[in-house]
Amino acid sequence: MSSTQQLAAQPGQPLFTKSTKFNDLPDNVKRTFEDIEYVRYRCYFATLIIQVGFRAHIQGRVQISKDLKQRKVGEEATRGQDLIRKTHKVGRFSRMASYG
Repeated sequence: MSSTQQLAAQPGQPLFTKSTKFNDLPDNVKRTFEDIEYVRYRCYFATLIIQVGFRAHIQGRVQISKDLKQRKVGEEATRGQDLIRKTHKVGRFSRMASYG
């Protein structure tokens, strides 16, 4: 009787111990361990793919921000806001002078 048959034939005994070799396990137990390992690696690689995709997304956003800063796109909006504020201040002062 082989060690695999002995493992399977002894009810109440553990299927394996610390010293049990993988090849000595019954086929169904081997498949279970292989399935566990497959799922573990799949989860690991899926996590890596998500992390890489997230990093690429963030790096893309940072690059867009840098490009916009170099083009000084925001300065036009800031200048426009300053002009509007100045206009409001002038309008406010002229109204106050007419009341005085």
